[in-house]
Amino acid sequence: VSNSWAYVSPVSQYNLKIRKIQEAADKGIIIVFAASNCGEGCGSYTSCCDGSGRSVFQGCREQDLYRGRGKSIHGPNQIGDVITVAAVDSENLLREGYSSQGPSYSPGGLYVLDKPDIAGFADFELRVNGEETNFAGTSAATPTITGIIALMLSANPELKLGEIKNLLFSTAKNDYCTSNTFDCKLDVGYGQANPVQAVLQAYSLSNNSICATEDIPCNGIIIPVC
Repeated sequence: VSNSWAYVSPVSQYNLKIRKIQEAADKGIIIVFAASNCGEGCGSYTSCCDGSGRSVFQGCREQDLYRGRGKSIHGPNQIGDVITVAAVDSENLLREGYSSQGPSYSPGGLYVLDKPDIAGFADFELRVNGEETNFAGTSAATPTITGIIALMLSANPELKLGEIKNLLFSTAKNDYCTSNTFDCKLDVGYGQANPVQAVLQAYSLSNNSICATEDIPCNGIIIPVC
């Protein structure tokens, strides 16, 4: 389930919505949440967090109360069983300035310290009804990760949350970590998701009968002949 909503200010882990999200995760539902758009590069009240010129998250800019490192990942996107998504630039894999940074706010109980978990591309240029528009923010990055997870489950429907996390995180690209002095894991989690490797690794653990007309070596995994 892909989610792009959050609380402007911190919320108790005993909040009804938080408990219901955890209940869904306990039932095996894979829940993905946007990290939010209040990173250090969020800007002022008039330069909007999502980089698109819209006032999408005014609360994070009021007196810098919930803007910057360790201030804005709070609520559903700091739940341990939720996959929390940061946003990176599609050209250089660097964190988008607006993308919220960890650690999460007041961890404990359901809330874990190390967030976000993974990063996805954002700032897409789209054409809608013949007009060009922009889809940015961690709200744009989150459904890309949800889509990758859907492909992983298509390749291996038996995967559980822990396995999905392990495959998604272990195959991620961490270019950002080698080019910055900041604590990269608290900016982009394990790095930019690698859909090809994540799906292939998911398939390699399955008993699926997917095959090709001839042996195809693909990123280290051979898809067998039918």
